[in-house]
Amino acid sequence: VVPGNLLPLNLKDYGGEIIGMSGVYLLGSDTLTIASCFRQRLGAAFFGGESFILQKIAGEGVVILQGGGAILTEELTPQRPSIRVDTGCLVAFTKDLDYSVELAGGIKSMLFGGEGIFLATVSLKPGQTKGTVWLESFPYNKYINRIKRCYSH
Repeated sequence: VVPGNLLPLNLKDYGGEIIGMSGVYLLGSDTLTIASCFRQRLGAAFFGGESFILQKIAGEGVVILQGGGAILTEELTPQRPSIRVDTGCLVAFTKDLDYSVELAGGIKSMLFGGEGIFLATVSLKPGQTKGTVWLESFPYNKYINRIKRCYSH
């Protein structure tokens, strides 16, 4: 059993649309549409590939997202306009937020750092007053990688 949580959201509460990381959609109302979307600079795709293709989930109704470990909700405001997290910990965010992925360190981190070498920044756009970001504390891909390491020795 993989430890995790489900996150039910009524899209009406978030302007009828959210952006989710690839694979977080579990199920939803039959009135929803799910489509691939791109929300970052192309250069980041070559390094932080897991977070380049996102899911636009839109329509009326309820969606249930899945996340590993605990799911945390972070509210962005003018007092706290952005959040920077490991790309693997991002579950979803509201549609009008900016999103980018950057290398967390230098070439040394890239070669020897292992997991978590890319950071995602999610931030309010100029003039925006609020936005919501959902995070997971224990991403499934890290769980799977730990199992693989145990059995590869």
